[in-house]
Amino acid sequence: ANHARGASGSVRPSIGPPEGMAGPYLFLDWEATLRDVLPRRCATHPFALDCSPEIAREAGTSLKHSATAGVLWNGCFVDDRYDPTMGCDAHLVGEVAGPPGDVGFAKLKGGCSWHFPVELLRGMAFGVDGDDDGSGYVDDDEEEEHSPTVIGTTLHSSFNCGVIRPLTFNGLVGNDNDSVVPSSDRFFVGGPGQLRG
Repeated sequence: ANHARGASGSVRPSIGPPEGMAGPYLFLDWEATLRDVLPRRCATHPFALDCSPEIAREAGTSLKHSATAGVLWNGCFVDDRYDPTMGCDAHLVGEVAGPPGDVGFAKLKGGCSWHFPVELLRGMAFGVDGDDDGSGYVDDDEEEEHSPTVIGTTLHSSFNCGVIRPLTFNGLVGNDNDSVVPSSDRFFVGGPGQLRG
């Protein structure tokens, strides 16, 4: 079903993946967003702005009109989608913004994450015990050999990257001499969802 997502003024018709769906997910979104950048005023001098000159230049209302497409592996290569302990996951998303909006850019971002249990690393480094019958049962004598900090510990690593380039569409968007990507569309480190746990 189509539904609106995002900030007010934004219309993004989209069909989200069902909650129980595991596996690759392809998507295509269209977005038209009316944005307003209001720089902060200086507390002691109300006529002065308390922001960088770049933010002051971007002050005002702008229309972002873009199409986004991508693929999310959506947890099909991990043991648990919400609390992975083994496997890998990845995503690749591309976005193009342009006319009839006020901003123009092409953005490509992607990333992957790896999850590896320390127990397997310990088994690979020190070898697997030859008298293990494969039943999963651990004798009391063997249990003392395993460190409680190793059991249940997982190494998680992630890598994200992206590239963004301004587009002018032959003068229809922005200015050919001063073509920069607005700060609200650039990449920034951190934010919600960056670290799990």
